[in-house]
Amino acid sequence: MPCIEHTATVVAVNKDAITVELLSRSACSACHLKENCSMSENKVRRLYIPDVGNYQIGQTVNVEISAISGWIAVFWGYIMPLILVLTMLLSAISLTDDETTAALSSLAVLPPYYFILWLFRHKFAKKISFRIKS
Repeated sequence: MPCIEHTATVVAVNKDAITVELLSRSACSACHLKENCSMSENKVRRLYIPDVGNYQIGQTVNVEISAISGWIAVFWGYIMPLILVLTMLLSAISLTDDETTAALSSLAVLPPYYFILWLFRHKFAKKISFRIKS
């Protein structure tokens, strides 16, 4: 099964998990004009990985996630909210014939949806997890 890999640095070691930081680069990070462009961005991401290996702070490790886990995260984080917003928008337009009400009601679907995702974050963490490549 194909995996998505990143290089990360260990920043904390606990008895049952380690914390790593990885630098998430935009697609244009290799461009020689990136210092003069506002489009390029680099973000530091922190990941908590359940692992009991022998790691040192500052050690460089390879972190991977299965491609299917990545697609599951994309579905629940981006595709499902889009489906909900479009469904609510079309339903509200057909029921009210008022575009403002339809737009506001379709956007009102998002906070409860993301709150529900947050409530089930531990269940998702079991299905979607990073691991250290050995």
